[in-house]
Amino acid sequence: MAAIFIYDGIDALLHSNDHIARFRKFQDQLERFGMPPLTNADARLWARILGTVTTLSGVLLALGVLPRINGWILTVAGIGITAVNNPLSGKPVAELARNYLAGAGLSAGMLSYALPPRRDSGK
Repeated sequence: MAAIFIYDGIDALLHSNDHIARFRKFQDQLERFGMPPLTNADARLWARILGTVTTLSGVLLALGVLPRINGWILTVAGIGITAVNNPLSGKPVAELARNYLAGAGLSAGMLSYALPPRRDSGK
């Protein structure tokens, strides 16, 4: 599962303009909640920061380093990435539902790394 985040993170670093274009489609929804618009330079910086974080967390998770922390990081990042890649306007409802369910499934998988293992009560 970490490979998806590693790939997307590297893609954000190498092709930040594509990620900015997807963010711009989502930005109007954020502005309704009072978030000021980002300049292109700021959007590029945030795309690269998120790309670096998801790449690093994905690699560390794949290597088994701090799996709970990296699981949480990738869970939160996955929710944001799903929302940005699927703005609520301009797509058919069935496509949005499919994409959001896929994103929710990926985040749930990351959450399995983030939560502590279930302990048997011995009964």
